[in-house]
Amino acid sequence: MTTQMPPVGLRAPTVLTELPQVKETVNDILMPANAEGGATIVIPAAVQLMTGDEVTVYWRGAEGAGCAQVTKRVTRANEGRPLELVIPASAVLANEGLGVTVEYTVLRCSDGGAEQSAPYLLKVASVLQLPAPTIDQAQGDLLNPAHLPPEGATIRISFLAGLYPGDRGEVVWFGRNSDGTAILPFHVTSFGADVTVQAPRSLIDANEGFEISITYVVRRQGEQPRQSPPSYYLVRTQIESGLLVIGARSEHHQFDNESLYQSARRRRLHALDDATLQAVEAYWRYADEVELFAGTEFVDTRPNVPLHVTRGTSQQIISPRNLTGNGVGGNGSFAAQRDNHNVVAWGNAGYGGNTGNVIPGMTDIAEVTANASAYAARRTNGRVVAWGSPGYGGTLPDAIGALDDIVRVVANPNAFAALRANGSVVAWGSPGLGGTVPAPIAGVDDIVAVFPNQYAFAALRENGSVVAWGHGAYGGDVPAPITAYTDIVKVVGNQYAFAALRVTGEVVAWGDPSYGGNVPSPIAGLTDVVELTSNSYAFAALRSNGAVVAWGYPPYGGNVPYLIAILTDIAEVTGNQYAFAARRRNGAVVAWGDVSYGANVPLPIAELTDVVEIVANAQAFVARRKTNQVVAWGQVGNGGTLPAPIAGLTDIVQVVGNAQAFAGLRANGTVVQWGNTAYGGVFPSDTVPIPGQVRAIYPSWGAFAALTSDRRVIVWGARSSGGDYSDVPASLMGAISYTAPLATARKQSPGDALKSRKVATSDSI
Repeated sequence: MTTQMPPVGLRAPTVLTELPQVKETVNDILMPANAEGGATIVIPAAVQLMTGDEVTVYWRGAEGAGCAQVTKRVTRANEGRPLELVIPASAVLANEGLGVTVEYTVLRCSDGGAEQSAPYLLKVASVLQLPAPTIDQAQGDLLNPAHLPPEGATIRISFLAGLYPGDRGEVVWFGRNSDGTAILPFHVTSFGADVTVQAPRSLIDANEGFEISITYVVRRQGEQPRQSPPSYYLVRTQIESGLLVIGARSEHHQFDNESLYQSARRRRLHALDDATLQAVEAYWRYADEVELFAGTEFVDTRPNVPLHVTRGTSQQIISPRNLTGNGVGGNGSFAAQRDNHNVVAWGNAGYGGNTGNVIPGMTDIAEVTANASAYAARRTNGRVVAWGSPGYGGTLPDAIGALDDIVRVVANPNAFAALRANGSVVAWGSPGLGGTVPAPIAGVDDIVAVFPNQYAFAALRENGSVVAWGHGAYGGDVPAPITAYTDIVKVVGNQYAFAALRVTGEVVAWGDPSYGGNVPSPIAGLTDVVELTSNSYAFAALRSNGAVVAWGYPPYGGNVPYLIAILTDIAEVTGNQYAFAARRRNGAVVAWGDVSYGANVPLPIAELTDVVEIVANAQAFVARRKTNQVVAWGQVGNGGTLPAPIAGLTDIVQVVGNAQAFAGLRANGTVVQWGNTAYGGVFPSDTVPIPGQVRAIYPSWGAFAALTSDRRVIVWGARSSGGDYSDVPASLMGAISYTAPLATARKQSPGDALKSRKVATSDSI
């Protein structure tokens, strides 16, 4: 329970200007190791305490054990002097990695008057691992020898490492060979200051064109040595060049007209010259990976990991996905993670547009996951919180709220499932639609991934088998012989069924037979399937020979027409609610399913041979061409017709769809819209104008949100879906960033070896 400030008198308290002090902090950071006996709160002498005055300190942190209050009465010995009160060490440790507010009140003995201080904010550092080292002269994770002084590079160990005088250690610089590898010793002489170590110029030059790693080991008398996580740098001499990265991070879900959970929508991010706005080649890598990929575009498969992008000496780190929308049937909301890891929300309160009273105080949100009417947020301490519609996951059971080892949260429209570090899974939300895990599955401890459909969840085990729960007729029960398979590598859901890809290239399915739960014999006999996708009512499978097959409800894409079935150059397949569209390797597009919703490709579009990407909303398709022009087809009023001014543009680099409209992001940072005008197909004239530079656009069910370079969020569309700009919390403005501060540290799994690799070229674009 949060500690509340009690009434201290009938009169309004006088505000004290003297903030409390915390003896053990350095630069407002409290190292738990320095507070083993508790945190010492000092009330300054300037408060002029007198004998008999009563002082109460309030320590406000994480719910429960993270909050405390201590009261002390002033004696003659303390009169006119600083007063110390001690917060228990348990209340310090309960806030590891979190922010804490410290305040105090004084109840004067002389007249009963009450005085109250302003809050002092501090952060309790994490003791789980040392901070990674950095290099002062690096730009992001690029170390350019041309920018180094003759003496070399300066390696910095942050004061957050909590090093003491007398500590010693060494920096381990791991490079391409023996000449490029070195051990650099250091000795700590003062507390609360950074430690710097010089790397000679010859060491940097020996690694030209290679990626190096640096870590450090701390040795303290009487303790075991501790090693920091590594940082990685690409050593490359580069000339100056500008970089602009644009595009939204990928979505884990897309809820359409019926709250359908479709296959994950992978976004493409684009690298542009910041002066000419033309596409340029850049190097891309995720923060926790070593290998670099070269290209003008990058398919984002891991949206919750920082993405490093480098061109020459220009470096940008793209923030993990920090803006998420949800909704169903015209209602919805947005949730946004601020740069301080706090989360805010707006839109329909019943669909998660209000985070309640507890969540706004949290500053450790790592990832937000949405279902149709609620949100779940995973915290850095392994706990999870939720808000939104109580019956569909917005209320978290106490037993799940107490867990501290959750590593991933997955949603279907009606419930949430959380994967724990021990390989087990828990769930909450609508009990019969995936919100309750049956006892036999709850006891499984080797789950590696969880997949949703509309009414159930399927979980892939480490041994390649699959289990499921939720609505039994719609995929919640896995039938024999599928339960016996131990070679499943991927699972995809549509509205009423699941399909799974085996190592053998075969596919199996379960759920409602009418909508894809039964694989026809000719398709079941194939052994060359390489990719699965879905729409609401059917599945499509791409074969290694470039052919495509489908099954499910025939009118909505479950049957591939002959002229498409004989093609052997299909590159990718995209589904909307009622149809599929496929991009061929020659740049042409074909489609099948319901003709009203995109199965009939108009002749001018069918004759194109330069399509590079297909995007869908619930009822239409958009194709982006190599020229960065776009074309559209499908349901006319819901995005299937492109206005002439937009059709003439040649700089649209990303298209985003909500249920019934599209928004296009141009290279110059401006936005165009079309489709249902009530749901974001037009930008209202009475709304704050969208400025350049918009860097990314995200959808809810019936609205859009644009994230700008100046750290603002602009929204438009249905107010019931979060599209009213006046509803966006003021605290979000200037507090949410598309790019993260340039930093080089990246986490690495235990046991990973330090590696040095050449740059690789990606073939995934």
